[in-house]
Amino acid sequence: MKLLVTFIRKFGVPFLLIGAFLFLSMQVGFAQSGARAGVFGEFQIRPGAIVEVPVDIQDVTDLYAFDIELSFDPEYLDFDDADPNRAGIQAGIGTFLDPGMMLMNQINYEEGTIHVVVNQINPSEPKSGSGNLLVLYLTGLKIGQTSLEVTKVELYTRYGEAIPVSLVSAEIQIVSGAPIVTATNIPVIDPIEITEIPTLDPSQIPPTPTPLPSVTPILTRTATSLATQTRTASATAQLTQAKTATSAPTATLAPTATQSQSGIENAQPTSVSEVVNTLPAPTEAVGTEGRELAKDSAFSFGKFLPWMIGAVVLLIIAAGIYLRTRKNKPISEEDK
Repeated sequence: MKLLVTFIRKFGVPFLLIGAFLFLSMQVGFAQSGARAGVFGEFQIRPGAIVEVPVDIQDVTDLYAFDIELSFDPEYLDFDDADPNRAGIQAGIGTFLDPGMMLMNQINYEEGTIHVVVNQINPSEPKSGSGNLLVLYLTGLKIGQTSLEVTKVELYTRYGEAIPVSLVSAEIQIVSGAPIVTATNIPVIDPIEITEIPTLDPSQIPPTPTPLPSVTPILTRTATSLATQTRTASATAQLTQAKTATSAPTATLAPTATQSQSGIENAQPTSVSEVVNTLPAPTEAVGTEGRELAKDSAFSFGKFLPWMIGAVVLLIIAAGIYLRTRKNKPISEEDK
């Protein structure tokens, strides 16, 4: 216990001083690293008077691009156009960043919004510190109290990294006895120095047409099936006709190639049965089958002539062999 008391007496005060210094340094560091953006302060304006209202950035590091949105009440506030040469109502672009690309700059009265997106381009360097991002030229329409609310602020470095930021909004009082503002005009970037790249409105993007499914495979399978049915039905019909014929089927042979081609081209079948009746039957198969059936059904002596000749020849050969064998056989004693 005595050692602890002695240690505190000797080294306690230096440790306390070091701890307090570190704590204050951390607080200062946190304060400096937190960027703030929006409309700082409160405004009193007279009805009908034009007032310049800056939208500022404070304590930012390596800022290269920003995307900011504000909301307002169109019944209380009106805005002058910072660039009459472009369609719509635009805000003035502050001088904190270098002139670069402007992807969005629109004051929308129907929605009561202000949306501005600005990005530097090479060889511009990132900016740190505090300055002015936008300048709004507003007019109070009627007596009352309204606000300019900062709804979104996105800050980015040169490499697209997000920068943390806190939002600051402002109250605006419109009173008849407000002092007349005689401040110097806030400088803005000349609009001709900014490259405008308009962002496409999603409502203007035409819908992507849905492709219809291809019917080629279905048609191919149907055509193959019809062709198979056609050939089968045609061959069956021709074989039946050939079997019932009583003479050579010369009159029932299939038409020539020219006639078949012309018949197929001129025919316009509307059903499977018409397709079967339209297509010609195979000429070679039907002709051969008809001739064979006619030979089998005809009764004539010529049908048995080859067999008779063959039998006579075999008999002659057998008789010759028998006689030769008998001639060469030795005569036994009994035969003598």
